[in-house]
Amino acid sequence: MNKWRSAGGVVLPHTGEIDKVYIVAPAGGFGGYDWVFPKGRIDSGETDRVAALREVKEEAGLDCEVLSSSPIITAEGSLSVTSYYMMRAHSEPGQHDEETELVKLCSFDEARDLLHDSARDMSVLDAAITWIKENLEGAIVSESNEKRENVILEDLGMSLVGKVFFGSIAAWLVGRALGIKIRGTPRQVNAVKDAMLSSRKFRDELQRPGASIDTVINKLNLKNASAQEFERVLGVKWPL
Repeated sequence: MNKWRSAGGVVLPHTGEIDKVYIVAPAGGFGGYDWVFPKGRIDSGETDRVAALREVKEEAGLDCEVLSSSPIITAEGSLSVTSYYMMRAHSEPGQHDEETELVKLCSFDEARDLLHDSARDMSVLDAAITWIKENLEGAIVSESNEKRENVILEDLGMSLVGKVFFGSIAAWLVGRALGIKIRGTPRQVNAVKDAMLSSRKFRDELQRPGASIDTVINKLNLKNASAQEFERVLGVKWPL
């Protein structure tokens, strides 16, 4: 039997987290599945990449950008062969079509529990975790029999406290010229970190060989940038 070609996505949230993904509950348990990653048939004239973005928008209500340059996995189901891309959402889920009953953002552990009845989607989840581990700087996925967790280590968290320094965040807050020292709070540090990681330019630089949070900040001259310069360079709104 000839199987049709489909495309779909594993979507990370717009908040910058890399240890959570969106899954959808097909209406009426279509196909015999409770939860799956959003996907659908490729229309005539579409590339699999374009189809993946469209299907994620239709089934999950998510406007996304594609992070992976090629599919992270091509998985075979009973009726179709599906190429899945790694994506990042631009915002919270919006309106989805009637093929979806629910959209859920969940941790890897929760996703694994909910996807247990689909060998295909379990393999897609494993491929996504592997891709994150290999491509997102500072992300380490550690697995054990009891617990699987994704933790952001030095380059995504602590370096923004230890390398960018609270003083630099103060400079962003008040502008270089004032020279006023303001001690940043953990909320401010996290807000700046999330804004950085939501910038496509910042993430592209971070994926270059040998790059780190610290080297990218220096390359883009962000360490002493004002709020206006931060927005101009990264193309994202200053978060504070």
